[in-house]
Amino acid sequence: MQLRPGKAVHGRQGGAGDPGAGHLPDQVAVHVQHLAPGGGRVPHRHARLGAADGVQRAQRVHRFAALPDNAEVVANQPGMFNPVKAQDVADSMIQAHPDLDYVFVANEAMAFAARRTFDAAGARDVRIVTENGTDEGLAAVQDGRFAATVANSPKVIGETAVRNTVALLGDGDKPKKVTEIPLTLITGENLADAPQYCPG
Repeated sequence: MQLRPGKAVHGRQGGAGDPGAGHLPDQVAVHVQHLAPGGGRVPHRHARLGAADGVQRAQRVHRFAALPDNAEVVANQPGMFNPVKAQDVADSMIQAHPDLDYVFVANEAMAFAARRTFDAAGARDVRIVTENGTDEGLAAVQDGRFAATVANSPKVIGETAVRNTVALLGDGDKPKKVTEIPLTLITGENLADAPQYCPG
């Protein structure tokens, strides 16, 4: 039995046939277009920071090919899930691409480091899209430090694992061998939809 990130939706959880449903990078691409100035114009500069964790997240990040043709991915450097490394990478990115518009950062700890670096460089307009959905991350979405974060809740993962385990041990219907965990793209518009990240 496996658990893996599944469909991602902007503002709600959807399934097959739901026009709001899609894989995470597709939803992030839609979000980038939604936030772009000029009536939905997609920014022309993007960077990806921290695409070197596991195969699944790397594959999701690499699906940024779903971005429209006028969006250019200009950098793809690993932050190694280390905020200090992420700061160095963010510094090199903004120096090489001072007109950067968006950065996808693979977790919120690195995203906070990148935010500090961009702000110190005078690049406060760079928008960060990240992943986790912690209380700190949601606060950063609320106050504008992050444009969005993808809620990937350990609470939901744990509850699903326990529920599936109990079902396997019981006499009723068995869970699927692979269970997809729903992801939700959280923006300032749907903060109330964010699942609890981890019980206190």
